[in-house]
Amino acid sequence: MGRLTSVIDEIKKQTEITEQFITTAHTGRAKHAEGDERARGATALDDWVDSRMVLTREGENRFLFAEGRGKVEMLETKLIFDPATSLSSIGEGDRRTTREVDDVNTVVEIVTANPGINTRNLTETVREKIPSHNQEHASKAIATAKRLGFVHTVNGRNNAKLFDLGPDPVWEAQQRWADEHA
Repeated sequence: MGRLTSVIDEIKKQTEITEQFITTAHTGRAKHAEGDERARGATALDDWVDSRMVLTREGENRFLFAEGRGKVEMLETKLIFDPATSLSSIGEGDRRTTREVDDVNTVVEIVTANPGINTRNLTETVREKIPSHNQEHASKAIATAKRLGFVHTVNGRNNAKLFDLGPDPVWEAQQRWADEHA
């Protein structure tokens, strides 16, 4: 790869091309940590480029980011792919926020199907539906769904916390009172 990039640099020098040279490289299917995606095979290619745009896919979602030397940087952005036209448009969020939204939606789906589910069963079901999640990730998804008001807990027998849909009625009443007396 070093010889190839040297030849390309020499061609650019002889033709007085200084900018805008574009090449593509496949990153393979191996799962890399976010932001650590690299060209497959010769990693020298990643060292040679001044900037790179990386297109990734997680499930059906695609994401794009750019990084490089100097002023080149684009925060990761979700792309919306239209299979009918094979075109993508800019969406909202990155991989982390997309996963968080999906996780909260999973919690809401489980509670919708199982009103009054207890904490242990909800946590286990989240972990079953999202195999990459451990106890901490499942608990975080549940806490986020609760904080956002999609689910709330009620006290069951033996102080068990049971989950139902919607915001906590006590919290809603406090908010209404605060709004009326503001």
